Amino acid sequence: MPKQDKAQNLATKRMGKLNQVLEQINQEQAQQIVYKDRRIVELEHAVAMLERVGEERAARIQTLLATVKRLQQLMFGKRSEKLKLQLDSAQLVLEGFIVELGAELAADADTPEALLPSDPPGEGPPRVLLPEHLPKEVTVHEPDAAQCACGGDWQKVGEDESVLLERLPERYVLQVQQRPRYACRCCKAMAQADAPSRPLVRSYAGAGLLAQIMVSKYQDSLPLYRQGQMLAREGIHIPQTTLADWVGGVHRLLNPLTEALRRYVLAGKKLHADDTPIKVLEPGSGKTRTGRLWSYVRDERPYAQANAPAVWFAYSADRKGEHPQKHLKDFRGCLQADAYSGFAALYRSGKVIEAGCWAHARRGFMQIHSTSPSAMTTEVLAQIQALYRIERHLPRDSAKCRSARPPLKRSVMCSISGRPWVCSCMTDAWKSITILRRTPSVRWPSVARITCSWARMRAAIGPLPSIACWGRHA
Repeated sequence: MPKQDKAQNLATKRMGKLNQVLEQINQEQAQQIVYKDRRIVELEHAVAMLERVGEERAARIQTLLATVKRLQQLMFGKRSEKLKLQLDSAQLVLEGFIVELGAELAADADTPEALLPSDPPGEGPPRVLLPEHLPKEVTVHEPDAAQCACGGDWQKVGEDESVLLERLPERYVLQVQQRPRYACRCCKAMAQADAPSRPLVRSYAGAGLLAQIMVSKYQDSLPLYRQGQMLAREGIHIPQTTLADWVGGVHRLLNPLTEALRRYVLAGKKLHADDTPIKVLEPGSGKTRTGRLWSYVRDERPYAQANAPAVWFAYSADRKGEHPQKHLKDFRGCLQADAYSGFAALYRSGKVIEAGCWAHARRGFMQIHSTSPSAMTTEVLAQIQALYRIERHLPRDSAKCRSARPPLKRSVMCSISGRPWVCSCMTDAWKSITILRRTPSVRWPSVARITCSWARMRAAIGPLPSIACWGRHA
């Protein structure tokens, strides 16, 4: 019995140790399973993150590729400098042919007209109608002989008349204004005429010269230093600072007219607004900086209004939103502009109603369609084109036109808003969608209010003055 008890105790001890070992192994395996599960979760998270990074990089690559294509189109497409040089070369060749033809015509000038071949009816060059408002100087060419060879007198039976368009060289004159002083021999009283007024006080520039300088600077894009060079060729040396002072003086003289124009433009119920970058000369540095020319257009002709169209320009040194907010602080009505954030404060005030521009909303879709066309961009552009077609073929004041616009506008907007757009926030399409959808309560009604091509505003403005401003007279 003692031996059996001893053997049973030994077996019990061994079973206990074996159970402990097995329990320890089970615990270690459980810990390994938990660690592996945790590791699997971490790896799955890392894989998902890498997939997102890959998708973002793929979208970024697509955006960069589209940008590269667009830049290549600008560099090597129809607007490229290379093509411009080719066109210039072709123009030179064409001018060479024209010069040779002119030389041949000049050689034939000594041939009597009766011996020259005449053009068949209807095949000659078209006649150029000369302007009738130009002053005419008539020169009569009489025969050399005062009488006929037989001794008889000449009797006029008709005349031949030809017209030449000529340019007389400009003349600069010194207008000497004398004011004689008179004295009475009896009472010694004095008399003298009052001095005539001048456009600028203590300045020797006449009104005609000042008008020429202003038109050349702002309409013909001639900076003051070039105008100084042109005057110097005539032997008239005027410092550039003096020309700048004259321009500033004319600005002050025109301030009442500019203020009246501003009041008239802002009195309208609807305005077009835009800003244009311009290069401004930095005095003394030989460099330029970029300023902004803000244009505000009042044009009510498309809506059957009789008020005359007008545009008011305002200059600023930068593009901060405070400038349009200051310009339009007294305006009440509808403002059509792009999605520039500087106008947002005006819309939030409730005094200005936003009217979006379809041309700006269309631009992003057109850019991405030109590089990577798709069914979506084609559909959106086709529906926007349908809006433009209505604008072209229906009169502005037609009730049929006004009733036809809203359904198409809603169709375009529903097509865009209902489309599952999957694109990066860096793409042009997303930017255009942002213009339309960024604030649904504002943007959607804004583009639905007015369908207007940006070209209409540019046509109302006309050619913008290409300004190369100098100093404070920018």
